[in-house]
Amino acid sequence: MRAGPYLAGVLLALAALGARLLVDDARDWDEAARLGQRGDPEARAGRVAALGRIARRLVGAGRARRELAAMGRAGDPQAFSELRGAILATRSLWTPDAALLDEANRALAAQRAAETLARGGTPIDPERMAAERTVQLARLVATGEPARAGALVALLGATLFLGGLGRLAARGRSRAAGACAAVGLVLLCGGLLWA
Repeated sequence: MRAGPYLAGVLLALAALGARLLVDDARDWDEAARLGQRGDPEARAGRVAALGRIARRLVGAGRARRELAAMGRAGDPQAFSELRGAILATRSLWTPDAALLDEANRALAAQRAAETLARGGTPIDPERMAAERTVQLARLVATGEPARAGALVALLGATLFLGGLGRLAARGRSRAAGACAAVGLVLLCGGLLWA
């Protein structure tokens, strides 16, 4: 039996997934634009959340991250938190927009230091603030770099998976091709979890 129908089914599923992502992306940009026109805090929080969803995707992520950074610089306390989460969620072999991640970490460290010292009820002097900011920044930076070995395992898995599918499509049913595709899929998933 030929693997052509199976490959066509996989390609059709990938096309449907891509179309859904494009529709979701357009909907989130529209929501962010609509909420950006309102000035109340609830709308601002909704805009930050919509931009955060976009910043976790491949399409439009850079623009959404830049908008979140601009909102954070303008004084929105949630924007830097959402920006940091989006960058950490999408890194693999490298950290996208590492300079924006550093800026978000520094802003969040200052915000958390002020909150921590304000809870203590003591007057905030610049030395204590600087020390607490350093502690908070160290905690934020301690998230570590992405596991490059995990990403390489995922890349090897993707290569084996696609190679096995290609061999199935070209030659029909084959135990070796099926095993190659299955091992590749396991390596791909395991590598993505590790990275």
